[in-house]
This record gives sequence, structure tokens and C-alpha cells, in this order.
Amino acid sequence: MAGAFDHRRGVREPTEEQTLSRRPSQDEYARWLFEFLRSDLADLTPGQQDGMRTDAREFAVPAHALPAHDEGRLDSEGRPTIEALRSLQTETRDAIQRVRSGAWFEPPSLLWGIRLVGSRIVRRYRSRDFRGRFLTAVADVLQANWERVRVCPTCRALFMKKGKQKFCSPTCGNRAHWAAFVKRGRPARDYQREHETRTRRRLGSTKVKTAKRGRRR
Repeated sequence: MAGAFDHRRGVREPTEEQTLSRRPSQDEYARWLFEFLRSDLADLTPGQQDGMRTDAREFAVPAHALPAHDEGRLDSEGRPTIEALRSLQTETRDAIQRVRSGAWFEPPSLLWGIRLVGSRIVRRYRSRDFRGRFLTAVADVLQANWERVRVCPTCRALFMKKGKQKFCSPTCGNRAHWAAFVKRGRPARDYQREHETRTRRRLGSTKVKTAKRGRRR
């Protein structure tokens, strides 16, 4: 669910429709969750809403699991409403904060078994409660990837670290590097030298002197 990050609101705006395949890898499965948490549900187009709702269904109720049921929160295809997704975003963010603070995150108790789907172990539930399944899937992701969970030092969004990644996005990294550069004190620009350098490159000469120049207003 890639997209531009809105730093004013601390959310990511999706640019695609459905992104989570029916047989995602463990890494894709986990990354979808953190992209979901950083998405702005209020600004989705109808197509993006459909894709997000389908992705959430695949996240909580993978292929070969029993159909989900949650009166008033799911449509006829078992997909959560946008209101239900907004509630799950809040619950999941709060759950992660509780775990980070050393408190317990306890999803609703469900009876389940496991099955191999592609390269990922998925659960088959006896209960059809969608909210319980989603939060249980969140707990699975956190347990498997906790050492990679980070808070972006620029926008404070949660993300899953890859390699030496320090920020949730290149945009946040560039903002942080620029802020550090400014804090150290930028040297004053030598506009005369810059102009002479550009002139030498244009004329192909090393002996160029130009009239004194200042910063343009």
C-alpha cells in the first residue's frame, strides 16, 4: 500500500487499490499492517476503500479459513466497513503502545488451528468474529517482528525496519538530515564563486573573472 506520506497529519495516503495477495509472504503480511496503520482512511477514493477493505479481510481471514461474521461491521462479502477499519486502526495503535510500555495486549480468546498457505502459517478459527481475528493476526505479526518495530523520529509513525532503515520513508529521512544540517549552521553561500564556476563550465575556460554579484532579491 505505497503512497505519499502527509507529515501534517502523520498518515500515508494509499495510491493503489488491493495490494495484499491471497498468498502473501510473512514479510508482506507484516508490512501491510504497518502501512495500514499509517494510512489516512478519511481521504480514500471509492476504489481505494474497496481495496483496503479487501486487504483487511485477507489479513484477518486468509484463504481456506471459515467465513467471518460481525453484525454491522462487515458487508455481504465479509469485508469490514470503513468505520470498522477506523476502529481497528485505533485499537491496534493502542495495543502496540501498550506492548511498548510493558503492558499486556490480550486479543479476544478464539478457538483455532493452523494450516500452511504458501509460505505462511495461517489460522483456521472456530469463531467467526472479525474483530477478534484481526487483533489476533496483529498479535501474531508483533510477536514475529517485534525487534523490527520502530517509531519514526521525524513523524512518530510506527513502521517495520528493513536493513539499516532509521526512518519510515525517504522523505522523513531527508527532513531529518536537513534539520541537522541547519542546526549545525550552514556556511554562507559565495554567490560570486558559484557564478564564476558556472561561467567557466559554460565557456570551457579556467581564467574567468566576473563582476561582483550578490544574492538576487
